[in-house]
Amino acid sequence: MVGVPYFRQLISDERTHLQNLCDKWLAIHEDVESDVPEDAQGDIRTAAGQANLLMRERFTQFSGLIDNCEFKQGEKETTVQDLQGFWDIVYIQVEDVNKKFSNLEKLKDNDWKMSSPEAPACALKKIVKKVFKSKVGGNATSAARAHSLAGRQKMKNANGNIQITTENNVKRSPE
Repeated sequence: MVGVPYFRQLISDERTHLQNLCDKWLAIHEDVESDVPEDAQGDIRTAAGQANLLMRERFTQFSGLIDNCEFKQGEKETTVQDLQGFWDIVYIQVEDVNKKFSNLEKLKDNDWKMSSPEAPACALKKIVKKVFKSKVGGNATSAARAHSLAGRQKMKNANGNIQITTENNVKRSPE
C-alpha cells in the first residue's frame, strides 16, 4: 500500500531531478562560450523559472499535506487518497517542465536551430463552395417563398390526393 513514506521519497526525488536540470541549463545559459542564441536563452530561463516556482510553491504545499496526513493535522483529515489526487495534479506540471527541458536538449543537439515541423500526413483538401441558383423566380427570396408555398399546398391537399407543383400544374394522384 502506498503511504506517507512513498510520497516523501517521491517529492524528494522529483525535487532533486528538477534541481539538477535547472543547474545544468543555467550553467549552459551563463557559459559565455556556448553561443546560445537569445531565443534559446529565454527558453532556458523560462524552463528553469517554472521549475523553481513549482518546487517552491507546489512541492512545499504538497510537503505540508504529507505532514498533515502523517500527523493528523489540519481542519479535515488528509488521507493517502488525497495525497495521490494532489500529486496527480502536481505531476502534470512536473511533466510540462520536463518537456520544456527535453525540448531544450533537442534544440541544443540541433545546434540551437529549430527543427522544422513535420509535414502533415495527408494533404489539405481545398474546400469549394458551390452556389446553387433557384429555378423558380429571379432571386432566393422568391425561390424560398415558392418552396414554402408548395409545402403548404402539399399538406392541404394530402387528404384530397391532389398536388400542386411550383409551376402551378395540377396533378391528380392515381387512385
